[in-house]
Amino acid sequence: MDLAKRELRETGPHGTVILAEEMTSGRGRSGAKWVSPDEGNLYLTLLLRAAGSGSLNQDRRVQVNLATPLAVAGGIAELVPNLQPKLRWPLTVEVGGRKVSGALIEIHNQDGLEHFAVGVGINVNADFCNNQSFSQAVTSLRCAAQTVMDRELLLAKICDNLEEHISTPSVHELKQRYLAWPSDTSIGSAVSLLNKTSKDLILDGVVTGLTNSLALVVQASNGSNIEVLGTGSITVFPQGHLYKTEL
Repeated sequence: MDLAKRELRETGPHGTVILAEEMTSGRGRSGAKWVSPDEGNLYLTLLLRAAGSGSLNQDRRVQVNLATPLAVAGGIAELVPNLQPKLRWPLTVEVGGRKVSGALIEIHNQDGLEHFAVGVGINVNADFCNNQSFSQAVTSLRCAAQTVMDRELLLAKICDNLEEHISTPSVHELKQRYLAWPSDTSIGSAVSLLNKTSKDLILDGVVTGLTNSLALVVQASNGSNIEVLGTGSITVFPQGHLYKTEL
């Protein structure tokens, strides 16, 4: 992501893809550490330039946050259809209830317009089949599919999907695509809200919606509605999901 920042400052073009075989200082949302071994995974950062005027650029922020997990899930589904990847709000992709991908989206403001560095990590060929060292349930595509995956083909599919999604003229249409994709945090799902740092349970509830700013709306048992921000201090898991911490 640091190289991406420099490229954005130095007018790196829209659509630039930066790849890494290993990340020694990988990070996730809210400063969490991202485990990034040199085991045949896919670590990439895409540069997405502002859409143009201020009003269009405001939509671009929502588009990028919806399009990124959709592009990854779609790429996995196209590569191995029987894996049936699911989303977990806001940016996680899971296979069989285990995390295979996460993303970090950083915004860089230049001359009043927002440009984006979209960092994505995907467990592709790592040996995470029986690994108990992680603090939540994880897997890799190779483990799930029982075969070695073609990283270049997956990368091409993800990039194509991302360009298609962010080119969608209607943010509403893109939001409907996101809501329609199978998800562990879809509307009607029973979820647990936890403190992102301590992982203490805050409350259990049911997902009732997604706001235009992409906050997840959860209704608690007392009937109150809570809007959970993707950048806030709360993390969301399906009730009964295996977790210890958010990676």
